[in-house]
Amino acid sequence: INWVVEGLLPNGDYTPRPATIVACTDLNYAMQLCAMLEAILTEDKSINDPNQLECIVIFCIYWSIGAALLLSAREAFDKLVKEVSTLPISSSKSVSVGSLPGSMPTVFDFYFNEELSRWVPWIEEVKEYEQVPGQAFSNIMVPTVDTVIYTYHLNWNMQIFRPVLYSGDVGTAKTVTIANFLKKLPAEKYTYLGINFSSRTTSLALQRNIEGTVEKRTKDTYGPAGGRKL
Repeated sequence: INWVVEGLLPNGDYTPRPATIVACTDLNYAMQLCAMLEAILTEDKSINDPNQLECIVIFCIYWSIGAALLLSAREAFDKLVKEVSTLPISSSKSVSVGSLPGSMPTVFDFYFNEELSRWVPWIEEVKEYEQVPGQAFSNIMVPTVDTVIYTYHLNWNMQIFRPVLYSGDVGTAKTVTIANFLKKLPAEKYTYLGINFSSRTTSLALQRNIEGTVEKRTKDTYGPAGGRKL
């Protein structure tokens, strides 16, 4: 955190502060790290192995403290974390606990699979594109490493009900990724409402859109029908 926020290295030296996509404070990074650990280390998983826990913490450090870094700064962050962790670097394609993967440029290219207790490349989770006849062009999404990563992080944020904002250039599959994720949620537990905003959107129009999909449960409580979450 000190290196990302101030450029302070563990030995006390200072380097130019790495460039980030958005400005964050040390508290932002700490909260994001704790939130991700909360989502992954649930009671039902009962993960007690110290080596496995260490890998999970390192994985969360990459995608919390290092998540806002520009691509140009990720290699330096990766080198720093590997040095601080003192774990051996393995060049194998799939790496077990007790080591960090080194077969690809950075650890950002991997995720830690708790069930297998191994570091797995994100690219292995990219499924082959299946064409859907008659599908609108705007709804077509060809799976890539980026869509897999975005969906993964969207999923754990939803598990602990943290709000998520996707930002990026036009045509980077932000809307399609979120829409496809919401469509796959269990219909008996969740319902979703898509609202398009423009310069002519008013607060009253927004209120009516939301009120049209909920019902009164108690005096001051509203929610979707059937006890589902919106």
